[in-house]
Amino acid sequence: MIDLWKERVLPGKIVSITPNTMSDEMLLNVDLTDWASMAGKGHEIKEWLSKKGKNVEQYAILDDADDMLPEQQSHFVQTNPKVGITEEDAEKVIVILAKEKQS
Repeated sequence: MIDLWKERVLPGKIVSITPNTMSDEMLLNVDLTDWASMAGKGHEIKEWLSKKGKNVEQYAILDDADDMLPEQQSHFVQTNPKVGITEEDAEKVIVILAKEKQS
């Protein structure tokens, strides 16, 4: 993804990418009686933030799948997998990041 971003000369930069699967630690702590806790991508993001994002103050999540944890919903913008990121999606991300910056 990082190479693709550079190759296409897209603005900004990708700092890191979430892991592809949940770690053993995350799997051991999943509440199997709570469907929301099974959110795969949400756990991957939570794990990334706990390991690499300790200094992250503002973030937005863009994904075409809605498997985020409840506490991540206010950071989440769901994209259409057939269309990709739209201008409307980008505007939603800007609003999310602007709200966080004001806090």
